[in-house]
Amino acid sequence: MQYETEPPESIRKMVVENPVVIFTVSTCYLCLAVKRLFRGLAVNTTVFELDEEPDGKELEKALMWLSSAVPVVFVGVKLLGSVD
Repeated sequence: MQYETEPPESIRKMVVENPVVIFTVSTCYLCLAVKRLFRGLAVNTTVFELDEEPDGKELEKALMWLSSAVPVVFVGVKLLGSVD
């Protein structure tokens, strides 16, 4: 899948302010696996549970321009992608 070169501004602000960001959905088993992986590596992450955020639906729509599925992982401002 091809990713855009720059994330939407709403996403960009979040990833600039946090070194490692994971966008997930709380009921997604792949999201849980990715969160556990980073925790097991002792990486401090900022997790946004899209189904629990007030503007989660809007964020999810913006993320779909970058990746077709959650979890979506950013390290620095670089999109690592998803598990698809």
